[in-house]
Amino acid sequence: MSVESTELGVERIVTDVCIIGSGAGGAAAAWTLARAGLRVICLEAGGHFGQQDFSQDLGVASRQLYAEDGQRLMRGNVFIPVAGGECLGGSTVVNSGICFRLPRWRFEEWHRDHGLDFEYDELLPFLEKAEQMLQVTPSNPAVYGGNNAACMRGLKALGWSGGPMPRNAPACVGCGACNTGCPTGAKLSVARTFIPAAEELGARFITNARVEVAHSSGSRVTGVQATLLDPATRAPIGSLRVDSRAVVLAGSAIQSPAFLLHNGLGNNHVGRHLKVHPASGVIGIGSDRIEGWNGTPQGFYCDEFLRDDRMILESWWATPEVFWINFPFGAQGGERMRDFAQMTALGGMVADQSEGTVRPHGLPGKSRISYDLIEADRVRILKVLERSAELLLAAGMDTVYAGIHGLAPLRSVAEVREQLRPDRVRLKQMMTLYSSHPHGSIRMGNDARHSAVDCRGELYGSEGLFVMDGSICPDVLGVNPQVSIIALSLMLAGGLAAQLGGRLPG
Repeated sequence: MSVESTELGVERIVTDVCIIGSGAGGAAAAWTLARAGLRVICLEAGGHFGQQDFSQDLGVASRQLYAEDGQRLMRGNVFIPVAGGECLGGSTVVNSGICFRLPRWRFEEWHRDHGLDFEYDELLPFLEKAEQMLQVTPSNPAVYGGNNAACMRGLKALGWSGGPMPRNAPACVGCGACNTGCPTGAKLSVARTFIPAAEELGARFITNARVEVAHSSGSRVTGVQATLLDPATRAPIGSLRVDSRAVVLAGSAIQSPAFLLHNGLGNNHVGRHLKVHPASGVIGIGSDRIEGWNGTPQGFYCDEFLRDDRMILESWWATPEVFWINFPFGAQGGERMRDFAQMTALGGMVADQSEGTVRPHGLPGKSRISYDLIEADRVRILKVLERSAELLLAAGMDTVYAGIHGLAPLRSVAEVREQLRPDRVRLKQMMTLYSSHPHGSIRMGNDARHSAVDCRGELYGSEGLFVMDGSICPDVLGVNPQVSIIALSLMLAGGLAAQLGGRLPG
C-alpha cells in the first residue's frame, strides 16, 4: 500500500529489500521482488498524485510532478534543460508514453564495448513483459490529431521509414495532457501498472521520503536514512531508518549518482558518462487548420536515420508560450502567433557522443550537472532540424521556423540546406535545445576499471547495494528509455530475488 510521510507513525522499519525511487526501474523491481515473496519497502521523494490531482496548469504540474519543480538545467558550453519526474511513478507519469524497445543492434554494441555477460535473447523476454504490462500499441490515428497526421503525410511523400508512435496508452482520447499527468488514466504509467500490482503482493510505497544517507557495516550497505517531508511545504517533518538485506537504488540517472557520491560510495565512474539524448525541433505554418493541441502530443516517429546517423525524429506539441519563447519570430512575433492553429511541430533527438557529469549539490534533492555538447553532436542536431524541416515542407507547410536566433524563415528544401549548414549556425544560436532522457551515469560492465556496477547491477566496492534505473545503461540508448529501463530492472531484480532466497512463480 502507498503511505504518505505524515501517516507513517514509525521511525524504523526492517525489511528484505529497500528500494529508493518508484519510477520505471524502482516500480519494476518492487513488483518482481514482491512476486518472489520478499518484503519490499520503496521510498519515493515525491508525492502521490492520482488523476484527480493533476492540473493542466504547467506551473502547478511542474511543482507537483517534476524534479526541482521542472527547472533543472545542465550547465556547460550551452544551457540545456534536463527534465525528470519526481512523484510516485517517476517520469512515467509525465512522459508522452513513448515505448520503443531497445534495438538489438544497439545492445550488441553495448555487449561488444562493455563486456556484458548476458545476451540480447536473455533480455528479450523482459522487454516483452514490459510491453505486455504497459499494453504497448501504435498510436491510434482516430485520436492522434492534425499534427501527427501532417507529419505522416510528409513521411509518406518522402518514403522514409516510421509511422504511428508505439505508446502505453491504448485507450488514449487525444486530450494532449501527457506531460502534466494523464487526466483520463489512459496512459499506463508504472503508477497504474507495476505499482498497484506490487502493492497487491505486499510491497509498501512511502511517499515524500527523501533518502539521503546510506548505512554500512564494512563494505556492506545495510540500509538507509530518509528525511520525511511535509507534502504541502516540502519541509522536513521527521526521519525514517530502513534496515534491509539489500538496497536497490532507482532514483534516476541524476539523483542516483548524486546519492552515491554524497555517501562516498562507488568508484570513479559514478556520476560520469551521462547521456541525455539532446533534442531540438522546428515548427511549420501552412494554410490548413492543424489544431495541434487536439490529439496525442507525440504520436509520430521517423526512424529512417536512427542506426546510421544516430537520430530519430518525433512529433511534439507544447503550449503557446513555449512556441513564443523558443522560436525567433522577431518583429512579426505577434502576427505569427495568430497562426497557432495552422502550426505543426516536429523535431528529434540524437544518440549523443557527448558525455556529462553529475555531482551532489549542497542543497538536499538537488544535483550539479555539467554537459558540453561536442561538435559532432552539434552537427547532428542541425541535421535533425534540416530533416524535420524537409519533412514538414513535404507535408505541405508553406514556411518552417527553426529555433535558431537570426535564422530566416525557410520556404524550400534548398533554403533549409543552405541556412542550416553547420558553418552558418553557432551553438549559442540554438534556442530550443532540450533533454529528458538522462542515462548512463552509473554504467554497467564486467570490469570495474571501466564501469560502476557489475552485470548483476551490484555496485563495485559495495556489497548489498544494487542499481536498477537508467543510470546503468552501458552507453547511449538512442530511443526513448522507459521500456528498456523496465526490462533491465525486471531481469536484475529476478537475479537479486534468487540471491536472497525468494522464489518467482514459474
